[in-house]
Amino acid sequence: MRKFLLTIYVLLAFAFLYLPILILVIFSFNKDKISSSWSGFTLDWYYRLLQNADLIDSFKASFTIAFSSALISTVLGTFTAYALYKFNFKGKKIFQTLLNFPIITPDIVIGIGLLAFYGLISFTIGYYSVLIAHITFNIAYTSLIISTRFNYLNENLENAAIDLGAKPFQAFRFVIIPAIMPGIVAALLIAFTLSWDDFIIAFFTSGVGTTTLPVRVYSMIKMGVNPQINAVSTITLAVSLVLVLIALRFQKASFFLSSK
Repeated sequence: MRKFLLTIYVLLAFAFLYLPILILVIFSFNKDKISSSWSGFTLDWYYRLLQNADLIDSFKASFTIAFSSALISTVLGTFTAYALYKFNFKGKKIFQTLLNFPIITPDIVIGIGLLAFYGLISFTIGYYSVLIAHITFNIAYTSLIISTRFNYLNENLENAAIDLGAKPFQAFRFVIIPAIMPGIVAALLIAFTLSWDDFIIAFFTSGVGTTTLPVRVYSMIKMGVNPQINAVSTITLAVSLVLVLIALRFQKASFFLSSK
């Protein structure tokens, strides 16, 4: 009886979490504009997305911001994780705490804080304000993910390379980087996903002329939910799911290599 009740509980929990998403995906193929009834299968709403200039512009903005912020934050996160792994310095624990602070801070606090900061320094909000904001919170995630790879790294590898004549930078480039590469790729994909899906911080830090895809969807949904919104949400879900699965695969590869 205990196992049966536990199974029912798990099934109800998964249904509560994922059934609304499944319904959203199904109704993105609905002929009827009203999402409350099914009238037949169609791909028309996906074709209309290709003709919506505003949505295409928002898609481009989200993609470029996500790619740029993921790339920059991964580079910075790699050097940060390496510094924490390699060196002991005064205030290291405090630095690690401050580095992880964006992870536990509510997004709305980060968004309002950055908006106030931009106003204080008279920084024009737009594309670059969103990009800087995403880099700011992504560094915490990339450094944390890459640090886990360093925890399983054999420190003798770098020392052996230096003993064999390699300079410190050469040892870092040709020994350390390949060893932690699965973690770097996983961090890059996770950072891209977080930036791609972000709404709250982008809502507060974006300005006229720069509207990310989640913010655009929010403005569209004020007029009511229609299959076109379901279609763009389905595409966003698919992109996020693929990136997360790839990132998880690289993380598994990272742990496998570390155990070899």
